[in-house]
Amino acid sequence: MKKSLLFCGVAALAFASCTQNEVLDVNENRAIGFNAFSGKATRTVSDITGTGGGTFTQFNIYGSYKKSTGNAVNILTNEDVTYSSGWGYTNTQYWTDATYNFVAYSNGNAKIVYNEDENNISYTHDGGLTISNYNVATEKKDLVVATQTKTVNSGDLSGTIAPVELTFNHVLSKVKFTITPKGFPSYQTVKVTELKIRGSKTVGKFSSNGSAWSEQGTPADIVYAEIANINTTYTPDECYVLPQSLVDGVDVVFTVTVNDGNTDIMRKSFTVDLHNLTLSEWKKGNAYNYTTEITPQDVDSNIKEIKFTVNETVGWITPESDGSDDNVDQDLGL
Repeated sequence: MKKSLLFCGVAALAFASCTQNEVLDVNENRAIGFNAFSGKATRTVSDITGTGGGTFTQFNIYGSYKKSTGNAVNILTNEDVTYSSGWGYTNTQYWTDATYNFVAYSNGNAKIVYNEDENNISYTHDGGLTISNYNVATEKKDLVVATQTKTVNSGDLSGTIAPVELTFNHVLSKVKFTITPKGFPSYQTVKVTELKIRGSKTVGKFSSNGSAWSEQGTPADIVYAEIANINTTYTPDECYVLPQSLVDGVDVVFTVTVNDGNTDIMRKSFTVDLHNLTLSEWKKGNAYNYTTEITPQDVDSNIKEIKFTVNETVGWITPESDGSDDNVDQDLGL
């Protein structure tokens, strides 16, 4: 079995504030605006990608500032920022001379709502963003996060202040499996079913300070949907997983069934320890493609390939002892 590693790049995505709200006598140049950049993804069904919208249509932002004296002031709390013909938010804020901290996230273009019982999302000026009890097996979304600090001096307020540059990074890992049947006769149909990742930690806590995952919960299965018949290479959709060590034992299990057109003639379940493949962890923002070929012998060790050997006779007609030759040319008389 082979493995390959894909890294996510970066693609530009413009974003700016729009609606003025409540404050009517402030220089428009002082409105807080943003430029956002999202990681370019590989093939999948729900990655956040695109420029000027694309599949990236919403993120949420926290923002606060602290002057040289006094406590931090929160100005944006899980604020919706959406894309139509352009990016905008309704609770427009304006610059003052202070040091600002911003943290933005998008949970597959969805908002994570604060739940008092689970306390699953919170923010402080110095502590940053914390997302608790994030269950990757049930969310099944691309979670991206961006952080930025910006200091504005009093002299900056008379001119145009450049937008805040936000670079969104994918903070989960992605896993997919490429399974190729090899050596099966054309009349046989190969089916892969019951594919799942077993023993991975699926619930974790993310902190934007350090961009790290911690307090990962009890291991659980990540189950793929039923897989159709395959006669060529099969590559199911990628699966989002928590970045984590694999040394505690993370397996992939699946079943291969072979049908001859009338009945199932072979069936076998496979278990592969992913840590034994020399890869010790899934890293944040990386995508992993596990590849393998399945042969008839893998499914049934009693299956033996039909082989032929050949003996070559040189000068296949042997002259008779009386000098005659059985190799006689015949005139067809045409």
